[in-house]
Amino acid sequence: SLDAASLTAGNSINASTGEVTYVAGWSGSTTITASAAGCNGPVTTTHVVTVTPTVSIAAFSPATSTRCQGAGAVTTTTTATNSTGITYSL
Repeated sequence: SLDAASLTAGNSINASTGEVTYVAGWSGSTTITASAAGCNGPVTTTHVVTVTPTVSIAAFSPATSTRCQGAGAVTTTTTATNSTGITYSL
């Protein structure tokens, strides 16, 4: 089985195989619980899967620039989503 938040988001699990299907764009933690009945049962165990969101980088602004040698500096900027930092290389 899956935790309530994952189910509410639209994720699903095949009870026969345990295969989990995630909806497009899902990010977060999903707790998968397996249970078995029988001798000395029932018993359960859990497994946590964390899906991280996609990293994206916005276009540089300005996208292009032209400078004569010694004419000063150009500052370009951009941002990234779902990232802890950006590395620039010129």
